[in-house]
Amino acid sequence: MQKRHNLLMTVLSMTVGLSLLTGCNSQVKNVTTSQGTQESIKENTEEKGQENVQLSIKSEIEDRIPVSYKEEDYYAEWKNASYTSIKLNETEVYIEGNGAHYSGQVLTIRQGGTYVIEGSLNEGNIIIDSNDEEVVRLVLNGVNVHSSNTAPVYVKNAKKVVLSLEEGTENIFSDEIYTLEETEEQPDAVIYSKDDLVINGTGSLKIEANTKDGIVSKDKLKIMEGNISIVSANDGIKGKDLVAIKDVNIEITAGGDGIKATNDTEQDKGFVNIEAGVFNITAEHDGIQAETNVQIDGGEFKIITHEGSDNGKIHTAQNFAEKGNRDNMGQRMIKPADEEMKKPWDEGMTKPSDEG
Repeated sequence: MQKRHNLLMTVLSMTVGLSLLTGCNSQVKNVTTSQGTQESIKENTEEKGQENVQLSIKSEIEDRIPVSYKEEDYYAEWKNASYTSIKLNETEVYIEGNGAHYSGQVLTIRQGGTYVIEGSLNEGNIIIDSNDEEVVRLVLNGVNVHSSNTAPVYVKNAKKVVLSLEEGTENIFSDEIYTLEETEEQPDAVIYSKDDLVINGTGSLKIEANTKDGIVSKDKLKIMEGNISIVSANDGIKGKDLVAIKDVNIEITAGGDGIKATNDTEQDKGFVNIEAGVFNITAEHDGIQAETNVQIDGGEFKIITHEGSDNGKIHTAQNFAEKGNRDNMGQRMIKPADEEMKKPWDEGMTKPSDEG
């Protein structure tokens, strides 16, 4: 088994600022940045009694694992194309077009194509079960789906599923606390995919995961654009082979890890790649964790881990401006103003077991 790489303190490349607040056991191991050289970041604080610390980053460019994006991964305009329209009306579902079926509180997508979904479903879930080679694209055009006994979104079988967050819309998926069976076949996240999953578009996605995880892909997970908010009893975002994120505003409150990749059997998989975005993560365990590599090219981060700020030191760090514009370097203080960190289970969730 390969060594896990935890990113508990957050490291950014030279083009972005650094902000961090972590627990007492914080560490960084083999974090690959875009610089490809040994770097160190000195953190200073004006707080009386605080020690100055130095964080050294080993950046080995030869270990970098590339991430590729296909045309189908990007947001595509759908209004002038062929699509199936699905309207959720609290307890009923109206479908215009082919490839979808609703029965017994379950909306099933049976083939590839574009499906535009809007409205609310008070109790039910969406299952994607497609055997063809065409990508399934769900355009979330203001959707609110709640399920009390299973994953609100379950990708059972598909070549790839793309969730597009339509501009200007808020999309909400939530579950309740229910008993999980001891089987890998049962979905255990609010959005759960057995196959490749992509999230794109500039709208917002809100996830309330009371049973276990927020977003899970058992294959590759790519998140591009959008505003994503997750409160989860266990992990926030989890992919197996890959978690790739860019141009996203993400806020996570997790009873387990914030963001993680879990494949521990293949050297070119099980890694997290972050190109850009704003990340605000509060996690009971690790902020960002990968089995092989955590690769960061840019972004703005604030991470609180290990029981919150009461057990951690407060740090400030120099902002690194783009080359040729370093006169703008400044200080960034990241301690919340007398803010108490709330664990997810403080609001009625069940505290998870310490699982990987």
